[in-house]
Amino acid sequence: MTPKEASKFFSKLAVSLPRELAVASKNLEKQALLDVNAWSSGQFTLQWMRQNDHPYARRWGVINEALMPPRINVQTGLFRRSWRTTRTDPYSVSFENVAPYASFLEDGTRYMLPRNLPARMATFMEQSVEYQVSAAVDRAVARAQR
Repeated sequence: MTPKEASKFFSKLAVSLPRELAVASKNLEKQALLDVNAWSSGQFTLQWMRQNDHPYARRWGVINEALMPPRINVQTGLFRRSWRTTRTDPYSVSFENVAPYASFLEDGTRYMLPRNLPARMATFMEQSVEYQVSAAVDRAVARAQR
C-alpha cells in the first residue's frame, strides 16, 4: 500500500468506524433490553413460593441457581415494564429500573436475597460487546477498502 492509498484508506476508516460502532451499540441495546425483559419474567407466583418455603429467602444463604434462577418473578408486571435506557453518547448506554421497589429486588432486603440484575447484565453482555465491536471493526475496514 502506497502512502497515498494508506491515507485514503484511513480517511474512509475514520468515517465508517464511528458509524459502525454506533450501529453495534444500538444492536447491543436492543439485545440487552430483550435479555433483561426475559430475566424480569420469572414464572413463580407468590402462592408457589409460599408452598416451597420462599426459595429466595435470606435464611438459605445463597440462591441455588440450578433450582431457582435469580429471575424476578412476574406479579403485576411493573418491574418488567420499568426498564429504561439512557444514552450519554452514541457508544454508551446505561440501564435502570424505575419501579419503586426495584432496589429491594436488586439489592435484597433483610428477608430476601439480592437478585442484582444490573451486575448480571454487565457480566452477560461482555461477550456480546466483544462480538459486536469486532464485527463493527470488520465492517468498517471492509468499507474503507472499497
